[in-house]
Amino acid sequence: MNDHDSTADLLRDSANDFLVGRPDRARLRSWIAKPRPVDRALWKECANLGWTGMLLPESLGGLGLSLKEAASVFDEAGRQLFSEPLVACSVMPALLLASAEAGPSPELAAALAQMLVDGERLLTLAWQEAPGQLILNAPSCEIKQGRLNGCKHFVQACEPDAMVLVWAHAGGEPVLLAVDAQSEGVHRSPESAGLGAQATLIFDNVHLLNPTPLLCGEAARHALAQALAGGRLALAVELSGLAAGCLSQTLDHVRTRQQFGHPLGTFQTVQHRCVDLHIEIELARASCEQALGLFSLQMKGMPRPWVGAAICAAKARAGEAAVHVGREAVQLHGAMGFCDEVDVGLYLRAALHGNAWMGGPVALRRCFSASRAQAENLQMEAAHG
Repeated sequence: MNDHDSTADLLRDSANDFLVGRPDRARLRSWIAKPRPVDRALWKECANLGWTGMLLPESLGGLGLSLKEAASVFDEAGRQLFSEPLVACSVMPALLLASAEAGPSPELAAALAQMLVDGERLLTLAWQEAPGQLILNAPSCEIKQGRLNGCKHFVQACEPDAMVLVWAHAGGEPVLLAVDAQSEGVHRSPESAGLGAQATLIFDNVHLLNPTPLLCGEAARHALAQALAGGRLALAVELSGLAAGCLSQTLDHVRTRQQFGHPLGTFQTVQHRCVDLHIEIELARASCEQALGLFSLQMKGMPRPWVGAAICAAKARAGEAAVHVGREAVQLHGAMGFCDEVDVGLYLRAALHGNAWMGGPVALRRCFSASRAQAENLQMEAAHG
């Protein structure tokens, strides 16, 4: 067993021990169709376990793990229906702050990293300005004379006291900066999103915490692209775990539920459906494993288009698998599957949101085709170069 396998297994065992029975399903049900706030006590426990800073380098107080090593935590989180924002408020901020450590404002990056590690406040990214946005277009949010104006959509887990890492532009170049959601001029409109919440943020002449951005220019674009890629991949792993957890509950149901004097699981049609779902999950897991390997190799020279294509494929396949398993689980539970009291409905709600967030399958497959074509062109140029 190599070091990676050992670390991943230890993390998986630790995550399983912590998460079994920990998510409060009754609390999740009570917030259905309403913007559910993050369970701060539970989030603090995650911070004490080191989860919020797993991907931060040790120089910023984190554990310095790779995404491949940390993936077992996201897989277990999906299986156990852990609905706190690990991807939005841990993975993506950590990857971005790791790049910001060498930026123009290292003291601010270190202070934000400490907030992330402590778990006292949430850090989240605000980058999308239109529905369906997958690529980093020039941001319309603008900084003039130290004031921020603009609007961001689909900001995950943006609580009233959150620190928001905003993609904006200043003086004709893109920047990443930190904004306190409590600042005057920040208008937050929360809405329900799966089993959690997201918000639209309007910045109206907001005074900045620090006039110096975390990152500027191409460095800002590269860091945000890396954070989004890592977040999309972690979300794919979580979705594959979500599908596996939902199928596991469904298998328990069909083994015990009686119809015509026999367990449902003895009927051949039910067996075939469950086997098909299992195969779909295994394919999603294989896609995630491939993408995790390529993401790790990116730091060693793997062309980014190949990595982007693999991540798009993994997210598309895992998202579709989670939604398909959730819908089939509802059907296999019969009429009770449509009741809020049954957990498969919660799995399906989480899957529907995760499948749509950061790109649905159709959009991601278009992105996959474009990335793969770009990678092949680069390969041909290198061969003829």
